[in-house]
Amino acid sequence: KRQRLMGGRSKVIEQVQLFFSASSNPVISIFRDVLEIRAIRNELDSIAKDHAQFGNTLSMLSVAVSQKSLAPSLETGSLVIKEEVIGRDQDRDNIMRMLFDSTSNGVQETF
Repeated sequence: KRQRLMGGRSKVIEQVQLFFSASSNPVISIFRDVLEIRAIRNELDSIAKDHAQFGNTLSMLSVAVSQKSLAPSLETGSLVIKEEVIGRDQDRDNIMRMLFDSTSNGVQETF
């Protein structure tokens, strides 16, 4: 008789556990979903507060990057202002000669 009572008791416990499990009880499931939604809203409120306090720094960074990409790139060429070349006089003259002499390849003259 005692085993029958224990067996009946374990069935009651199983039914109670099943009742309070989120998968079978829609009330518990809704309660769990409400808690998740509340946590998500708190997180979004925190993000909105940070955005209001600090502004949208990411969009400012992306604007700065896009402006840099739109800026004209540095042109390379042989246009040299003689006074701006800094260095030893002979080296400077060799460099100037290599840049202005279109027929030489410049490599053989320096070595």
